[in-house]
Amino acid sequence: LGPSLQVEARVGRQMVDTPGLVADLAQHGRLGDVVVLHLGANGPFPDETLDEIVDIAGRRKVLLLNVKVPRRWEGEVNDRLVSAARRHRGVTVVDWRTLADNEPGLLTRDGYHLTPVGQQRYTDLVAGAVTEALKPTRSTGRLGRVTM
Repeated sequence: LGPSLQVEARVGRQMVDTPGLVADLAQHGRLGDVVVLHLGANGPFPDETLDEIVDIAGRRKVLLLNVKVPRRWEGEVNDRLVSAARRHRGVTVVDWRTLADNEPGLLTRDGYHLTPVGQQRYTDLVAGAVTEALKPTRSTGRLGRVTM
């Protein structure tokens, strides 16, 4: 994805803490044309949180990676992500869960953390989704920047 990629990652980040981060990035001109979020593994969040993030993102494309976690909230989180994609144009769910379910060896025994092979497959999944989202549109004919 090259030098236009900016990553803002933190262990344990909650979805409810993310609107402020996204707003700060946008305010300082550091929010890319594609915003990638993979949050929810640590617990559920209200729909309004995703709505706020999408509102801040504006016309940018938003990619939401679903979660694969051995916790009771996995289904709830993934349902909320799908619901957000249905509510908002320009929001796409990227299906990490199905990939992790169907390819043994991507996760360690704890069911959360990625093996080296899982890290590569995750990277490939995200890069493919971002590449698709960054394809030039007829209206602009230009490529964009990515914020993860």
